[in-house]
Amino acid sequence: MTITFADVLDQAIQKTNSVAVVGLDPKPELIPHEVQENVREKLKNHPSKTLFHAACYHEFCEGILKTVAGFVPAVKPNIAFFEALGIPGLTVYNLICKKAKEIGLLVIGDVKRGDIGATAEAYAQALLSVDKQNIGENSDDGQLGIHDAITLNPYLGSDSIEPFIKAAEINGQGLFILVKTSNPSSSAFSSKYI
Repeated sequence: MTITFADVLDQAIQKTNSVAVVGLDPKPELIPHEVQENVREKLKNHPSKTLFHAACYHEFCEGILKTVAGFVPAVKPNIAFFEALGIPGLTVYNLICKKAKEIGLLVIGDVKRGDIGATAEAYAQALLSVDKQNIGENSDDGQLGIHDAITLNPYLGSDSIEPFIKAAEINGQGLFILVKTSNPSSSAFSSKYI
């Protein structure tokens, strides 16, 4: 019997008795002063603003992970906030995803990708490939790669999500497909009837 993301999510929901997912959307102006001061103390050599913010994101998000572990089944880090910091931000994103999985949280990558052809295939490979190097070739610990699931934007048509479906099926990962978003102007592109 193949274990799917739905099975793993159901088990996590049963274990935590919660359907809540904690979003990780760090922004420099929202990082608590105490976290910033702690990072400043650790980074006495005064790195660039980008490296400082990345270190703050790491400490802040790791604190959230430790706080919510055991109470919620999953976290949903929004990659855009990390991408805004370039390579240091992406490094922290990866570390936060790995830490979440290490402490038993499912990771739903809030990536909202949606493109066609080779670009969609490359995104699927980057976001849904199992990281065998870190979890082991014969791992039976239930880890499904850096992301257990990701979010997708299907507005370019079904061929924009087909590579993700194929990768998710191979790796037992999940997909959350945008249908209608909550922002006020979403009806300009989304159906009013959804």
